[in-house]
Amino acid sequence: MIMAVKDELHQAMRSIESVLERTSHLISQFTNYVGITMFSQYDRMYLDGTSHIIEQPEFRDLKKLYGILKCLEEKRDILEILSHDLESDRLVIHIGRENKHTNLNDCSVVTRGYKTRKGLSGRLGVIGPKRMAYEKVIPTIEVLADAVSDMLGDMEDEE
Repeated sequence: MIMAVKDELHQAMRSIESVLERTSHLISQFTNYVGITMFSQYDRMYLDGTSHIIEQPEFRDLKKLYGILKCLEEKRDILEILSHDLESDRLVIHIGRENKHTNLNDCSVVTRGYKTRKGLSGRLGVIGPKRMAYEKVIPTIEVLADAVSDMLGDMEDEE
């Protein structure tokens, strides 16, 4: 998996933005949940796989679905979650009501930070149901965070 991820990201190596956009897509593709990435220098967030939310049985309740989709659309609450642990590159898991925002009380948010060799940082992660397949999600997030750190570090070396 590690080599496949690095190959995919290498193809997107035109800019930081393209690497992060591709990473959010890979997270969504590998986990079947919403993939999110954020880079602190630009306070820009990328997300992919929003349609996976409607595939989850717990979100068939339209009121819950509306709240989650609104939260994803506005991005402010997600950016706040990602920014909260920005200085740390450790894995953080918020399950259900551990999420500050009530629209995410039926979700789990798993994030991990990444850092470049020059110290620039960001976070990436996944948003899905509380019963998500953590045994699949956690290693995926770990591998992708390491790959993004390496890839962005290589981009810095080329500058």
